[in-house]
Amino acid sequence: MNKLFPKGHRVKNIDKLIFPLLVFVVAFPFSLLAGGIGLLL
Repeated sequence: MNKLFPKGHRVKNIDKLIFPLLVFVVAFPFSLLAGGIGLLL
């Protein structure tokens, strides 16, 4: 099991999942804020 999935490989796969999620979580409030400003203007 350890030979099939080295620790480095697993970490890279987890990063590939977490990074887009992190970008979404950061970008989503900004898009809402921009939409709110757009509605006000």
